[in-house]
Amino acid sequence: MSISKEPPSALAYTDLYKGKSLLIKASGKELSAEKLPILAEGIRNLIRNGIHIVLVFGGGQQIDQEWDARHDQARPKVDGVGITNDEVLRDGVLPAYETLRNAIQKAIPEVEILPPSTLQCTLDEGKGLVGLPVCFAGVDDIRNKAIGFVGEVGGQQVNVNADNIVEALVSDSKSDFNEVIMLTETGGVLKDHKLVPLILSEDIAQDGSHSIIKVTSGMKKKLASVKKMLPLIGKVAMTSVAKLLQEIEEWKGSGTLSVDTNQVECTSILPEEEEVVRSVYREYVERGIFRPRNDEQFQEVLDHHSILRIKNSPLGGFSLIGREHGWMELAMLWSGYLGNGVGELLASNWRNQFETSDAEALFALSTLIDPDDLDEQHKIVNRFTGYGMQHHGLLSDVKHVLTGLPDELVQYDTDKRNPHLFVLKKNE
Repeated sequence: MSISKEPPSALAYTDLYKGKSLLIKASGKELSAEKLPILAEGIRNLIRNGIHIVLVFGGGQQIDQEWDARHDQARPKVDGVGITNDEVLRDGVLPAYETLRNAIQKAIPEVEILPPSTLQCTLDEGKGLVGLPVCFAGVDDIRNKAIGFVGEVGGQQVNVNADNIVEALVSDSKSDFNEVIMLTETGGVLKDHKLVPLILSEDIAQDGSHSIIKVTSGMKKKLASVKKMLPLIGKVAMTSVAKLLQEIEEWKGSGTLSVDTNQVECTSILPEEEEVVRSVYREYVERGIFRPRNDEQFQEVLDHHSILRIKNSPLGGFSLIGREHGWMELAMLWSGYLGNGVGELLASNWRNQFETSDAEALFALSTLIDPDDLDEQHKIVNRFTGYGMQHHGLLSDVKHVLTGLPDELVQYDTDKRNPHLFVLKKNE
């Protein structure tokens, strides 16, 4: 048994989201003529699957384009941030809003675009005609609606930052969103040019900086917004327009998932999660990570399986199975988020279950895909010894030497598969 460094193959699990509401935020860059049809198809697909959508759209890129088409000089800025005065509102913000509004309505007729009067604001002091959302007027049911970047302050239309709209919606006591999905050009948070699949809330500072990852100024602002929302919503995903559907249809998602550690729970597997576990098992067996089990053996694993989840999103799992002579087996330990703290969360839960059980000893088996890969062996040994387990070497070398082992280990066919044995005892 081992935890894979790679996610298992894609598994559609839209049933876990059926009847729930997703808040999707798209910036102007993600609403270009090339990307809007892709976004529209993704949203329409989700709606067809019984998932409710609220789309918040920005228009920074389109505002600049509308302004540039009417003026020789660039849009006025203060400290690099575009300001909104009467002229910018007239020649940039409002034309951009109408253009995007019409394009979205045509591309996604299933979604009703709420008028600017819905978004009641106060002025953001020192920024001109820029509003901060206060409330959403005249809306009883926000499902399958869209809200754009124009609001009102006492009847005066104002420019509103889309991130502020998202934060206000999440804070609204009448809202009941399962997840926020922020569509970004990079598709998520990057580290060494690779997507970071998972971020825990405890690793994000209030200013959006990360304890390990060096984030850019733009991403830092996004993570600051994420940090603010996580206690209210539990999880926020970042992905690209092209991978929106994948974010929902695959248990592992497609970009970066940020979760509130305080809302992560670990309980027995739910019926709707069984297919996720079956998919993980099939994939890991095919890759040589898990050993094949017959139907009866796999059902035993399933019957004792626990899932670590944030709301309806599985993060990992494990099975603790009682064996002979006071032993317990740690089986099918899996997670697609190695190196992000999920392993420690899983370990905390399986150790607690073991400590409160009647078993006196716990064993885990881990097989290297390549027995000669010493680097991989070193990582696996460090991982399990880091959980407090003792490494006893290859099972073939110790199963007839160590006394009191369960029949499961003594009778294990090490000619077919020769795993490393790890043991944790209560009295040692």
